[in-house]
Amino acid sequence: MLFHLTLKQGHRSDTMYLESSSETKVKNFIKLTSTATLISLKKVVYSKNLDINYSITNFIETKSHNEELEILVQSNSYVDVINIKYTKKNLDKETIVNTIKKYLYLKGEPIINVISITQESINEGVSPTKE
Repeated sequence: MLFHLTLKQGHRSDTMYLESSSETKVKNFIKLTSTATLISLKKVVYSKNLDINYSITNFIETKSHNEELEILVQSNSYVDVINIKYTKKNLDKETIVNTIKKYLYLKGEPIINVISITQESINEGVSPTKE
């Protein structure tokens, strides 16, 4: 299932999409990985832009923002980038990898591998790494 989230950090709000098997897993993932407050969580049941229950395919462009982790993940059939905003400073690579594998999906399949983690912010808790 695909979920649309709105996160609030100070006076700024940002939205993102995550795929998981339940709302509870998305809430737990954000709680364990983000300093931001989750202010909205919606299951996406229809989207023209995301081609969910719609007949025309459009693609979402990936955007780079400050205070963001860009994570290259792999399932059995797919590889894609997940951007996680407002990451906690004290997260280590192992925690990030284990949390992603436990809570998130990629195109309906469990994530089995985190290929790389690139930090897009000044935070020092997670340094750019590659497996």
